[in-house]
Amino acid sequence: MSLLIDTSFLWNETVWNPSMISTALWLDAADASTVTTVSGRVSQWNDKSGNNRNFSQAASDQRPTYLSVGFSGKPSVRSDGSDSLEAGITSLGRNVGGLTAALVGMYPVGATFNSNASDIFISIGSGDTSTTRFLLGPNSGAPTNRYAIGGRRLDSDGFTAIASTTDSLANRGTPWIRIGNRDYSGGVANHFTNGTQDITNFALQGAGNTTDTNSLRTSIFTGVTYTPPNTELSEIVVTHSTLTTTDRQKLEGYLAHKWGLTANLPDTHPYKYQIPTPGV
Repeated sequence: MSLLIDTSFLWNETVWNPSMISTALWLDAADASTVTTVSGRVSQWNDKSGNNRNFSQAASDQRPTYLSVGFSGKPSVRSDGSDSLEAGITSLGRNVGGLTAALVGMYPVGATFNSNASDIFISIGSGDTSTTRFLLGPNSGAPTNRYAIGGRRLDSDGFTAIASTTDSLANRGTPWIRIGNRDYSGGVANHFTNGTQDITNFALQGAGNTTDTNSLRTSIFTGVTYTPPNTELSEIVVTHSTLTTTDRQKLEGYLAHKWGLTANLPDTHPYKYQIPTPGV
């Protein structure tokens, strides 16, 4: 059973939204005022978190396409497989005990995945695994074709990644809500696909805050390698924390109702049939 809801009121004070948690980054394709296009291609996508972590692309042939009607019948930003948006040097991921990224998107039917392809990529270097602080994306490594989360805590740590149990090939052409977190203070990683946990407290490196180093590069659609051609993303929320179960489920509920994806949530999810509110 899915719930069809008029989402035009999602911004009033009676409905929970990401402004009610401490967002470090918030990109929203449904808010056209935050997207600047040139000939239909995105030159800048502005951050709604208040932290001014705006993403842009100066090269016209590397700009993704803005779709007013995307994979969910709602707006999205689509890459052709060689497009990206970049935020440059930021404090995203600097000296924090946790990092959570939530994404709404879809990989196209027939997509193939490159190793270390990234939907969102945060790095203390220019773009390889030796400098990756955090990435969330599809994965072609072992086990093959699973959603994956990776990165490092300290600048001196080696890159470590873990793939989820969810088959990304089987989900091609199907929209998803994915939330991945690196609990640096606890030294573990977790991942949730459509409200179901598929990585649970996987040990990644030692416990503590990340190194106090700015991120040199933060990218969408690429990092070490690109996401598949025609990958679409509609909303990205990043927090400098590991969300509580309540806040994570509110975020999943907000995203599911907003993007028409409530059918993806399990029946046991507290917000499958109701929109989260500030007090609930």
